[in-house]
Amino acid sequence: MNTATVSSNRSAVTPINGVRSQEMKREFDISELKRQAGLTPFSNRIDIDDQGYSACPFHNGDSNKSFHIVEKEDGCFIGTCFSECGASFDAINFVKKFDKISTGDALHKIAADIDDDARPSNNKAPSLKKEAASPMTPQKWASLGREVTDADVTKLAASRPDSATPTAKTLNVMGFRMGEMGGQLSLVAPYRMGDTFYTLKSRNIKTKEFLQGNSISQKSLFNIDAVTAGCDVYVVESELDAAVLHEHGYVAVSVINAKQKQIELDVVEKLKAAARIFIVGDQDAPGQVCMNNISQLLPSEKVYRISFTDAKDVGELAHALKNDAFGEEFKEKWEQLRTEALASWVARNIPFVGKLPDKRQEWIIHNLLPRNGYLLVTAKFGATKSLSALLMAFGIETGTEVFGREVAGKTPVLYVDRENPVQTINERRAHLGIPDSVIRYWGDWIDDMATPNLDDPRLSEFAIREQGVIIFDSMTDWLEGESENDPSKMTEVARKFRRLARLGAGVIVLHHDNKNGAGYRGSTAIPAGSDMAIKMEKDDLTGVVKIRTERFRMCKSWEIDIQYDFNSDPWTCRVLKDQTVGEAHKEKVADEIETVKAALASYHEDNSGEGVSRIQIVSLLKTVGIGRVKAEKTLEMGAKSGKWKVASVNLIWPLSIV
Repeated sequence: MNTATVSSNRSAVTPINGVRSQEMKREFDISELKRQAGLTPFSNRIDIDDQGYSACPFHNGDSNKSFHIVEKEDGCFIGTCFSECGASFDAINFVKKFDKISTGDALHKIAADIDDDARPSNNKAPSLKKEAASPMTPQKWASLGREVTDADVTKLAASRPDSATPTAKTLNVMGFRMGEMGGQLSLVAPYRMGDTFYTLKSRNIKTKEFLQGNSISQKSLFNIDAVTAGCDVYVVESELDAAVLHEHGYVAVSVINAKQKQIELDVVEKLKAAARIFIVGDQDAPGQVCMNNISQLLPSEKVYRISFTDAKDVGELAHALKNDAFGEEFKEKWEQLRTEALASWVARNIPFVGKLPDKRQEWIIHNLLPRNGYLLVTAKFGATKSLSALLMAFGIETGTEVFGREVAGKTPVLYVDRENPVQTINERRAHLGIPDSVIRYWGDWIDDMATPNLDDPRLSEFAIREQGVIIFDSMTDWLEGESENDPSKMTEVARKFRRLARLGAGVIVLHHDNKNGAGYRGSTAIPAGSDMAIKMEKDDLTGVVKIRTERFRMCKSWEIDIQYDFNSDPWTCRVLKDQTVGEAHKEKVADEIETVKAALASYHEDNSGEGVSRIQIVSLLKTVGIGRVKAEKTLEMGAKSGKWKVASVNLIWPLSIV
């Protein structure tokens, strides 16, 4: 049994003996509560005539016939608005909405009325028993009312000045009749399929007021008999909108109102016979919710959605395009909407490549860390990757430079470290001359504040609110036990890094190099998930750190050589080289050609101008670090560019001695 607990509103009282009394509670069967309340929750708040009619209290502009109260078979009263609300209210929901209170407070009010014997003896509609609806029949329908006249249409059009109104001929063809409902002359639309009438819906021709009669179902569609196998049909939210479309040569059906969620099985099967079903409805939020509900009842492969922004519904759209007497402008617009609806989602929403926004790549560090990008940095132990990351953080936060590269303004940095002890960090910071008040540094040494996992909302908050860069040292510590050789797991980890990068200014992740010489350790999904990936390699003899590109898709590949001076105070980082790969290659080739030229010239001078054979020059070049294959290619390039000439197959002479 559906029950609710109703508590007294009176405050609990503490007796003299100090024992606190319990608040009084009573349980009511909700249905019994509504039966005992009777009509009182309605009649105490609105004026009801002898037939149970009233103006709907929840919106303005209706007559006193838009709200109808009846007593159901179970003895409970229910009120229904046939106008804008399109909804029914039992006693509890009516009091809740009218008094603008909670459900619990509504129960209290109704219970209080019963307790105080507040139900008046002169209810205004004591005999509002709900009789079983008498369904309309074809014979009765044919004898009721009259046909629509031009004079009726004139009055109807005056009541809807912003909407197109169909002709009397159209309305008569579609089965409309003029009749009296609720004491008002109304345009009556039959919701029928064949000889079965589901309801009659009337509209006052002078005001926008709706009533229903002979209703046995609220799940039908107006004009469903017009649907034939293989046709195209349009679903709208007004009988008059359906008539407007009919007048322009289209088959259309209408729901009863925006509250409709279901369709009678026989009716929906009839609708499914159509080849294509175009869902239209009103373009406001309730109308689109209704159309969403109707769409769920239909085969998805048959459903197409028409939407427009320049009118609320079909009638308003047709009125706005009434410049020509034959309605060709509306029909042209409707055909355009129909064509757009028939197109695929991709065709409607995805732009052509030439229409893409002209958005230039922005950089936090020029050609190194893209804005909103994920940079992966790999290196072996001892290759200065953590030191270099700290130097990068300093350059980003202060808006100065990183490895000689331009930094785009000052950007907050959060460095999250699970790799290095706090003593090492303090030493590096002091030697680099980093001030105390830059770079937020989060390590597990902070009491009661363990470093966060990637899903921690504090990271997202920093990225969003500060629009900052987050550095993770190092990746292995954020895998949460997953294998770095598992492609699917590493793809998910990379997705989390990219998410943080997109929320903020960017993300830098440090990762260990592979011992076998590959640029990274683990699955190929690790570099594949980044936007940029670089490898750092330190020459232990010279101390030169080579920074090379592993994965670049936002700029040309480049090469940077840096060298730290650990004897200076503070430590300094000198950039020895910063070139694109193409520039570096050209420089290397030029150096090799110059080496060959010098070797040829030296041999030529030492041997009184004699040429040198290929075998001799290849052997000679090997002593200066140029291998046989490279030597052969260099000899060919030099000959083509005129650096030297080949007198025979085996002999080479220099063109000039430089």
